[in-house]
Amino acid sequence: MSDKAGQTAAMEILPLTPSQQATALPTVALRIALGAKVVFGKPISQVVFEEEVFQLHHDDAQRAMAIGKEVFENFNLKHELKKQITINDVLHLLDETRRITERHILGLESLKRILYIPTDQAGGGYMRCVLPAETILKAGEFVAHTSISHTITEMLRYDCLVIHISHEPSTYRLVKALKEKGAKKIVFDLDDAFDCVPDHHPHAEYYHQEQTQKQFIEMLKLADAVITTCETLKKRIERHTDSPVHIMPAMVPLLGWPKLQIRSRALKRIVYAGSAMHQKDFDVVAPALERLLKERENLEIVMIGEAKLPFEHERIIPEPFSDTYPMNLAACGAHVGLIPLEPTDFTRCKGPSKGVHYAATGIAICATDIEPYDKLIKNGETGYLCGTTDDWYAAISTLLDNTKLRESMVKAAYFEIAKAFDATNPKNAEKLNAIFRSVFESDEQRCVYKGSENEQHGDSGELRSGSGDEAPEEEPAA
Repeated sequence: MSDKAGQTAAMEILPLTPSQQATALPTVALRIALGAKVVFGKPISQVVFEEEVFQLHHDDAQRAMAIGKEVFENFNLKHELKKQITINDVLHLLDETRRITERHILGLESLKRILYIPTDQAGGGYMRCVLPAETILKAGEFVAHTSISHTITEMLRYDCLVIHISHEPSTYRLVKALKEKGAKKIVFDLDDAFDCVPDHHPHAEYYHQEQTQKQFIEMLKLADAVITTCETLKKRIERHTDSPVHIMPAMVPLLGWPKLQIRSRALKRIVYAGSAMHQKDFDVVAPALERLLKERENLEIVMIGEAKLPFEHERIIPEPFSDTYPMNLAACGAHVGLIPLEPTDFTRCKGPSKGVHYAATGIAICATDIEPYDKLIKNGETGYLCGTTDDWYAAISTLLDNTKLRESMVKAAYFEIAKAFDATNPKNAEKLNAIFRSVFESDEQRCVYKGSENEQHGDSGELRSGSGDEAPEEEPAA
């Protein structure tokens, strides 16, 4: 396919097969991005780069041209080519050109690209970012990836960035930098009410600072959309932004989710899973649990996570959170799963993920009778809703003693709750697709960053889209 300038190949040139395209086109496309001239002819076209001439079929030349333009624009090569490019730069560009070529060959070049940026790849990051990205990718309407290690330059190649907001100040700095550099669309995934964090929250001191609150509100105003977990939190977020706020609760990968392993018919177990921020949630349920431990010698309570009951007992078994949490939840062999919540504005804004995890595992649910569980659970059918200490005692006792009722509730919760939140449920894929259709179909640029009046560092001039660089141009055949 390559020859010296001035020479011609007296042979028929056929279109490349897909496997040949994957091998040959990245080399040609990168040369186009680096300044090669393309002379189109039918059926043979030429790509001229320094002393090399690449002859290829017209259709392959068109595709190489499209890939080369994308590489040129993505990497701002008009600016970069003014600098000295090292061999490492070329190798990196070739690797990225191969990826772009693969998308073109698979017919994905016209699809919008979404990048989820989680706070971590496990726990909340997995449920809020990794799993939705996988669900979107399988549905086929958009291309979606997840990464915690992309550079800003790499992030800017995507059509939409979904940032899982954390309490770290670095999140705010990242969002500002992305807007300053011209990110196309930014969506925030927010699953906590940052404006009503209780005093006993582990990060309360940070959240309560005036500057922190201002930063969160500024970030929300920069968003093209926000994704959150429940209606209560949606309404709270809408106080701070005019951008659309969508509800998408955390899903579970039901197909591979571990199922409950009962250890012994004689031994009864209760489980709670939660972090230290939930310490105050035990005020109402703790007296019931203490009474049950005194009355039942065959009862154990497994505490997964950092939260601790306000009393000590030899049959309270602590287990740390880990990346194997679903397996640990199944292996603990619990008959009843607890979801006590202190009735505050903050807890009412929580998503129902813990109840979904219990339902997916096969553990009977007892939860406080407030949002979001008053909407998730059918009391007495898919779980129990509790208000007073007596309610908790009666509900837990019934589930421990009545095997038939407990198994009936577990089965109902699996089909009505777990399956509704399953990542393979087509309705959930459609919800996600509908959210991003809305984001991409919005003609109005909701978030034009002009800099903050409180900027302490760097320039904050108005952002303009586009760099003014000219992409590679083709020449007609003589």
